[in-house]
Formats: sequence, structure tokens, C-alpha cells
Amino acid sequence: MLTFTICIPCVDKHIEEMEKTLDSIQHYTLKPNKVIVSISPRYLNINLHDEVKRLEQKFPFLKCLVQDKPTGIGENLNHTFKYVDTDYVTIWGADDFFHPQYFEILNNIIEKHDPYIITHSFKKGIQERTTDLNVFEKINLENIKIYNNLFLIHEGEDIYRFFSQKWMKDYKTNTYISMHHGMQTFKTHIIKENKYKEGPKYDWKSDTLFLNEAFKKYGNMIFIDENLVHYVASNTNSVIH
Repeated sequence: MLTFTICIPCVDKHIEEMEKTLDSIQHYTLKPNKVIVSISPRYLNINLHDEVKRLEQKFPFLKCLVQDKPTGIGENLNHTFKYVDTDYVTIWGADDFFHPQYFEILNNIIEKHDPYIITHSFKKGIQERTTDLNVFEKINLENIKIYNNLFLIHEGEDIYRFFSQKWMKDYKTNTYISMHHGMQTFKTHIIKENKYKEGPKYDWKSDTLFLNEAFKKYGNMIFIDENLVHYVASNTNSVIH
């Protein structure tokens, strides 16, 4: 069986939402081996060390890293990567909620196709977060919609989009794939050999840039055309600009 680590960049005000997502892991059909979170202060006057102690006591699979200043997505993730020792690493948002078959689906696809990178779709237009796993439809592992004939098109400064001829044929459209660039899974050697860009200039797009560069360097990427996340845009950066 493959092993997975979840890495999460988190600001203080998202701890409560993240905890509910961690609670939901007990209901997963296949559980991750480890979750590593890098938490930084910004909004709340709370003792992060006390919060970390409480969370780690509650969740035996959890390791929390406390930052002493506001840190961005890239810096937080780079901190977590130092502690990853599983076959694959999955990047999640702290305030999102995920499909209970998430790792069962990843494991199934990896065993069949051995990709270096996996991404997936999401349902657009969701306005309110929920922690009800019933929002997700059960997915038949033998009928998962995937695309592995992907290519990038440069559309401007730091702007690339993923396309697939098969996607265009299936959906009879020339539009790019509806991929969530913040939810990414990599073979662990990729995050050991590369880093997310850090600093205010990159905070809102470091995940997209990392995915694009990883694809250009390693290829072998699969896109899952299934809604695996209940995503509500928070418009929250973890760095004070």
C-alpha cells in the first residue's frame, strides 16, 4: 500500500476549520499516514503553541510547525516538506473540506498509472463551507474520469493553462481544464528537489507556479475530472502585504 502525507499551510483564523477537516479523516475509506501543518499568526491573539499541543494530542497523525511571524503559502509549505517521508505528498488548503474517498482514489490511480503529479477538479460557485461528507457523491473507482495527455500553453507573464485534446473532444469546447491549482499531489522526490517561491510577490500564485514548473520538469501528470474538494474561496493570504 502506498503512503501519503498531507501538507497544509495555515493562518491562525483557519485553525478551527482545519480541525473539522482533520476530524473528517476518521471517515475516509483510506487514511493518510501523516498530516503536517505550518501555522502562522496574523489575525488572532492566541497562543499558537497551546493550540498545537491540543491538536497534536487529539490527532496522533498530526505534526504542527509554529511560525513566529506571518509567513506565506510558499514558506509554510517549504517548512513542512522537510518532514515528509512518505511515497507521495498532497497539498491541501486549511479551510477546505475533502472527499472521503480522496486517498482511495489517489492510491487506485497511482497503482494503475504511476504518475509523478496528480491534480483534480472542483465545483465552482460554492459560497458556504460545509463539513457534511454527504455533499460528495460516491465515486466508482473503475469509472473515474482522468486525463493524462496534458500540455501547457503560455498566455502571458506567469500565466500558463493546462489543456487536453481529449478534454476538448469530450466536452466539445476549446476551454482549458477546470483544475484546482492549489490541490496537488506529487511524488515526494519532487518536493525534496524543488521549493515553492516565497514572499508577498508570489503568495497568491506560488502553488500554480510550482505546479507548472514541476510539470515542465517532470511531466507524467494525471488530472482527475472529479469533484474531490468542497472549496470556498477565502481570499486570504498569510502574508501581510
